[in-house]
Amino acid sequence: MRVVSLIRNVSFSMILLVICALGYNQSPVTITLDQCWNKAGENYPEAKQKEYFKEIMELKIRNIQTNWLPKAELFAQASYQSDAFSFDPGVSIPGLSFPEQPKDQYKVGVEIQQVIFDGGLSQAMKKLEAASAKTQAARIDITSYLLKEVITDLYFGILINRANGEILRFSFEELKDRYQKAESLVRNGILPESALLQIQIEIHRLQQKINSQKHLGNELISNLAELTGLELEPEVSMELPSFEEMDAELGGRPELKWFESLKKNVDEAVRLRKVSRYPNATAFAQAGYGRPGLNMLGDEFDTYYLAGIRLGWSLFDWKQTKREQQALNIQKQVIDSKIELFEQQNHIKISTGLASIARLTENLVEEKNIVELYEKLLEVSESRMNQGVIQPSDYLRDFNALMESRIQAEILEKQLLKSRIMYQFELGMLR
Repeated sequence: MRVVSLIRNVSFSMILLVICALGYNQSPVTITLDQCWNKAGENYPEAKQKEYFKEIMELKIRNIQTNWLPKAELFAQASYQSDAFSFDPGVSIPGLSFPEQPKDQYKVGVEIQQVIFDGGLSQAMKKLEAASAKTQAARIDITSYLLKEVITDLYFGILINRANGEILRFSFEELKDRYQKAESLVRNGILPESALLQIQIEIHRLQQKINSQKHLGNELISNLAELTGLELEPEVSMELPSFEEMDAELGGRPELKWFESLKKNVDEAVRLRKVSRYPNATAFAQAGYGRPGLNMLGDEFDTYYLAGIRLGWSLFDWKQTKREQQALNIQKQVIDSKIELFEQQNHIKISTGLASIARLTENLVEEKNIVELYEKLLEVSESRMNQGVIQPSDYLRDFNALMESRIQAEILEKQLLKSRIMYQFELGMLR
């Protein structure tokens, strides 16, 4: 029995270990901003469309390639014509009759065609399909890249929320400790009993703020988990992103690649219009049965066949192709103007980002100085309150000012790091 019990305990322990291991794999111990970017890109529904567009392109190209395969067509025809070819010498010759083409004609057969030369039409069509697929994929890359901004906002929102929560909890513990000290001062008659009530009120207010921070943090974690597809617990550890200095040069923004793909698409469309005017050659063979056969004066049903090469060339189309090419070239000019507008707006964002980084850097230095001054001021206020020189409300005012300044310093620090990362984002340097 002891052996059986031991086996059961061991088995139960192993099951618990497996469950814990599975839970560990589902929720990473520490997540990073880069990991969230990658997971969000993989989890983004529109990203799956890139594979669909690729499959569509491959199917269309395979259809275009069939233009070079032989084509067979079965045909049948019955007709009656009001007049037919006949030979009349104008004189009657005894014993001699002249044939006359029948007015009712019947024909059934099969015709096979094989393209010999299409002027590069099929190749141009395949290139246009490939360019269109790249354009669609580039558009999806834009939305995937812009998703990084959303993830960055969420990630830093959580970091700021947690930093504020830590400061609030630290202040909460400080105030509880201050309450215990105030109790002895009240007993010794140095402080009135109302001092304890004022501190209690402030403790409850701090608890409200801590609760609000907790619920907001859970909401932000839930949103991040939804976008990334990660199973994140509220207490999941989050690594503070690192920042590397980079040259201020507009780099690989996906919008620029999309514009270039649009221009490439137009170029291929222009080429397609051009080669559609080129001559083409087709070999054909036809076999059939009908009346008349190839002898148009025959009056009997007969089999026949013929083979040859057909050359086609549109001599003029009333400048339709030329006007279409002009319209496409104007479309390229429209794309160029959009590129110019995007670069102008992007440079404004980059300049704004640099100004924001400079402003936050200076403000962070000043805020840290303010925190140090408030800490010294609070020490003085605490000493004066212990001596009964000032009221607890004066001490609490300085206490709250220090807490707010600490929170503001944390916010500025996180905002500065975020601004530097978003500066890289505007330059197109995030991968």
